[in-house]
Amino acid sequence: IGGMRLGFESIGGRCVYIMEYNQHALRTYRANFHDFSSIFDASKNLTINTLPEFDVLLAGIPYRPYTLNDIVQVLQIKQPMAFLLENTKTFVTNNHGRIFLNTIDDLKKVGYNVFWKILDSQIFVPQQRERVLIVGFQDTFDFTWPELPNTRHTLSEILHHEGDVLPEDCGKYTTMTGLALPKYTISNKGLELSEKKNFEGLYRVFTPNDISNNITNHYGSSSYRCLIYQGENKNPRRLTPRECARLMGFPDTFIIPVNDTKAYNILCSSVIVPMITWIARGMRDEIKKGFA
Repeated sequence: IGGMRLGFESIGGRCVYIMEYNQHALRTYRANFHDFSSIFDASKNLTINTLPEFDVLLAGIPYRPYTLNDIVQVLQIKQPMAFLLENTKTFVTNNHGRIFLNTIDDLKKVGYNVFWKILDSQIFVPQQRERVLIVGFQDTFDFTWPELPNTRHTLSEILHHEGDVLPEDCGKYTTMTGLALPKYTISNKGLELSEKKNFEGLYRVFTPNDISNNITNHYGSSSYRCLIYQGENKNPRRLTPRECARLMGFPDTFIIPVNDTKAYNILCSSVIVPMITWIARGMRDEIKKGFA
């Protein structure tokens, strides 16, 4: 939906082409970025030779219907200067780590120095979300991970507050005074069901001074991983889609044109935007060194 694009545009990058197969993600992308000629529906056939020239490839992996092998093939044929791949921490350990190690090996074989790191997003946003970042540079370049910020965030930063009103969210996510609509408060039945399903501590209530656990794309349907405390004798509530967008680092100017269920799905599957901005700065600095 443009999280990686926002991160790299913030340091002066320019997007020349994007591929996405999820139709709701495409709709959201088009609502926020208007260079429609560069947007490709990945559910259709594409040949690598039709791709424009580019300097940096950005991708979430595995990227369906484009597999890891397809990403490697794109890198081999187009030979961009660098790439950034992102996924959940479990990508490193799945299948006893064999898929991950084979991927790293394949990336090296097509001419790249490869660097990877697992990061927890809580130094960028108030959410515990461990991701693996894989950076690659052509053999003529090197790479050093930039210094991490020393910051602490709390949910208060992303929650709706009385008097803090976004006109486009009134009636959709909030009241006219800026508070979350009553529909986001969990019913007694929903609360009971969540407690019964709480096999792995997935149901938790947080205060504004906390950081959330990892929000998944099932949030709002089958999983209430993060509920917000609303006071004594009041049921907690779900995050609104706007709050989920903020929790992923998207600005309030980001348009959410789909319904709540679809919004939770695509937002909570996205990248942490300030994490991408952080790594984009480091990659930019290495590229500048390479041309010095």
